[in-house]
Amino acid sequence: RQCARSKTDVLGIILLLIFLIYVFKIFTNEKKEEVVNVEARLSTFMENIRRKDEEKVSDFLSLDLGGGNINETQAKILLYQTLAFPLQGVCRVLKRIGGWWMDNIHAINSRYHVQVDGDKFICLDAILAEKEPCLIYSFGINNEWTFEDQMDAQGCSIYAYDHTIDAPAERGNNIKFFKQGLGVGDSSLKTLGDTVKDNGHADTAITYLKVDIEGHELGPGGFEDWMKTGALENVQQLGIEVHLSDYMNQYLSLLSVVQNLYKMEFRIISHEVNMVVGPAQDGIYNYIEVVFMKDSV
Repeated sequence: RQCARSKTDVLGIILLLIFLIYVFKIFTNEKKEEVVNVEARLSTFMENIRRKDEEKVSDFLSLDLGGGNINETQAKILLYQTLAFPLQGVCRVLKRIGGWWMDNIHAINSRYHVQVDGDKFICLDAILAEKEPCLIYSFGINNEWTFEDQMDAQGCSIYAYDHTIDAPAERGNNIKFFKQGLGVGDSSLKTLGDTVKDNGHADTAITYLKVDIEGHELGPGGFEDWMKTGALENVQQLGIEVHLSDYMNQYLSLLSVVQNLYKMEFRIISHEVNMVVGPAQDGIYNYIEVVFMKDSV
């Protein structure tokens, strides 16, 4: 009798295990289907958004900026609107990295506002997929390393440049610092093309080029040089703070710079005004963080 009871107990345990395995399979299959459905819906959403983006890109590229049909006032509106409406069908995973709370800035200069500064947006699609090594060039550190440190923790190799500060030649796991600026006309400056070439990266994909050089991006050694020399050819993303306050009434020229970037298949994927500096008297923000990303849309 005891033997028969033991057999019954074993049989019960076996049946229970079979039932639990059956329930587990149903549960995991439902989860897999849910993930597949979410991915399918996201893909459909992105496709629909990209079709809208294609129309915006086509309209922007068709602008005749040199034919006298657009004046400076119209160019100003077009420039700020183009920057303010990033394309939404290019990047899936866009993240804000780094930054610090400038709680003492107002006491130093009442012109400034207490807000976050130093943060950068970056598209992580290719980095998360690990399609290629992550290589970042960063110009303009100003002793604010939060972006570089976080991307270093993600396994990126980072080449950091700033001729206005002193810092150790190495930092973290993969950060190299150089006391050198970006531009022309001074022994402490070097062009983007020469800098990349010096590091043996002339034919290497640059995942992210971060530039914050206080307005010099629009002067000699800036955008014009980068595009003319092909220095941006292997750059996948360009994260830059543009300083427009020093270039008033040059909006046609500035709009042309953005259009030329679009002709190189760069697309605006992120826009953030500098809240520390705040708006000008006319209510417009002239200090703007913009991210361009290569895409065929």
